[in-house]
Amino acid sequence: MAKGDHIKVARRGYTHHGIDMGDGTVVEYDKISGTIQRVAMAEFAGGAPEVRVVEHAEGFAPEKIAERAMMRMGESAYHLFSSNCEQFANWCVTGRASSTQIRRVKAAAALVVAAAGTAAVSRSVLRKKAQRD
Repeated sequence: MAKGDHIKVARRGYTHHGIDMGDGTVVEYDKISGTIQRVAMAEFAGGAPEVRVVEHAEGFAPEKIAERAMMRMGESAYHLFSSNCEQFANWCVTGRASSTQIRRVKAAAALVVAAAGTAAVSRSVLRKKAQRD
């Protein structure tokens, strides 16, 4: 890992993301305080056995990534779906605030809604058929 790397660590049920500052610290969006802050790597890792680098096909230079992370220090606008740690880290690296985790949740929710709709239509068709018979 090096300065400007987008890093992540597995937590219970999700992954936590931040930007490695190259000096043993990480800039992260803390979901508990709701604030972008700089913490020690050990605090970021939270006892997890492994911190991984997230690879990006394109992005800013490492110095620029670290600068972008630092310029948002103290921001307190955390929101699970629209301003989370993964979106912050992706924005620092690429300029686009995206979240794979949120896309997966939305896709799963869409499947549940579609399945519920299909089940409702099936019940309605069966009810109408039973009424005719």
